[in-house]
Amino acid sequence: YQVRKTAIRASRQPGLNTMYQICSIYNFLKFGDESTKGWFLVSKSRSGSWHFANESLRMGDDLGFSGTGDAIDFAIVASSLIESIGGTTRIIFAYNQSTSSIPDHVYSEVYIGHMEDNSIKIILDQLKKSYDIKEIYFHLDNGDLWLNFDFLSDHPGGPFFQSQKHTLLDV
Repeated sequence: YQVRKTAIRASRQPGLNTMYQICSIYNFLKFGDESTKGWFLVSKSRSGSWHFANESLRMGDDLGFSGTGDAIDFAIVASSLIESIGGTTRIIFAYNQSTSSIPDHVYSEVYIGHMEDNSIKIILDQLKKSYDIKEIYFHLDNGDLWLNFDFLSDHPGGPFFQSQKHTLLDV
């Protein structure tokens, strides 16, 4: 209930999984809105533990924030909210020098469509215009475009976290 309710609130307008809704969800989580402060970031736990999306949202709500937790929690919440309005996401575990099973960073990506789809250029241009940016960062996987949805960026499609290897988790 908490995930769906937050997704509907954050998406700002009715529709069918539009880019506007996806950006609104990102903006709400990262920066908050008129009555809620943006994401309350806490350090990663030494154990690498994570919370369910509804827990991160509820803890944040109790404190007046959009959510609370580390990058793993943000990726889980962002993916959960987008999936709850019909979007498709995946979570990326990024590793550098780490010799443990705990990743150096975790972020999510949102499926935008296939590169041959005529609407992709319109979507990318809309993103550039909305955020007044020149470049959109995404992964191209067998012609499918996956938009970076990382907490470390100031907008969806921001620069990627630099890593030596990554593992994909399809949601």
